[in-house]
Amino acid sequence: MISPLYLSIGKSALYFTESLPLIALSLIYANKENSKPPQVSELKAIAKEIYALHKMDIENIKNDIYPDTVIPLNSPVNHTKKLIKVWADALLVAQRMKTKKHKDFSSEAQIYLESVPEYYSRNFHFQTDGYLSQDSAKIYDHQVEILFNGTAQTMRRLSIPPLRKVFSRNSEFEILDLACGPGSLTRDLALTFSKARITAVDISFPYLKEAQKRLNQFPKVNFLQANAENLPFKDSQFDAITCSFLFHELPQKTRGIVMAEALRVLKPGGVLSIVDSVQSNEASHLEWALQSFPISYHEPFYKNYLQNPLEDELKKITSSKLVTQRGFFSKSVSLQYEPAT
Repeated sequence: MISPLYLSIGKSALYFTESLPLIALSLIYANKENSKPPQVSELKAIAKEIYALHKMDIENIKNDIYPDTVIPLNSPVNHTKKLIKVWADALLVAQRMKTKKHKDFSSEAQIYLESVPEYYSRNFHFQTDGYLSQDSAKIYDHQVEILFNGTAQTMRRLSIPPLRKVFSRNSEFEILDLACGPGSLTRDLALTFSKARITAVDISFPYLKEAQKRLNQFPKVNFLQANAENLPFKDSQFDAITCSFLFHELPQKTRGIVMAEALRVLKPGGVLSIVDSVQSNEASHLEWALQSFPISYHEPFYKNYLQNPLEDELKKITSSKLVTQRGFFSKSVSLQYEPAT
């Protein structure tokens, strides 16, 4: 029987193979000005970190931090269908790279433009319709797994151990999954905490509908469209708040507003658990990727994000003790909230 660790490593190898045609397109179309290719030593370090991340994930399962069902058994047929759609969309992405178009929306997506902030009205990563169409929502997870060599969901799960330090798997408590997207982390939270009530919030109506469709077997998960800058919840409502890969896509001022809103609706003693990209000076062997990513892809707020550590921004609004853990291209920043007296 193949060990779970080797299965996870095999998944990374599969997604890396699937990325090769996209890398070729990127080499042709992406803006390479001031970008630097990785050194062999940096690639070796990345391979070691991917292995370490998967090993930690399997150890978390063995230690009952979360169940083994968080690693889904995907249908090869469904996987292939999504891959074909991802590759087809990559041709459109490449054209936007070439022309630097980041305001290119279908008629479906245009319906939602008036209901989202200006900073959100763009083709992040040059992907079709940004985050504002059903087609985008359906292939997003596969796109991101290719981008991160099959580690995206594993990195999102870094959000869960900080919650498990406070809550048992049988605890009855309230979780807010902020910027839930198509429900990727929400699903793992629901599998881990079967008795918890989870509110999944996202500003994108199409992505929220996709999450609702995927998670219809979890009756304790509720879905709400809302802007994280102005959450429609009372003060101190939630016992725990999770948020994965949101802050690098926000302007700096907005990042502070969202953090303050999260703490407003978090109970004293509650847990805030954020997962996002590593930042400058935190992983020297990834520096080439951190600098190249916003050049090759449309990520207008990423450079500012790299220069302003999440920890420093949180310290501006709370004296709660922060805990940081890094895993490959991401890091978890968590706290148990202690309001100022």
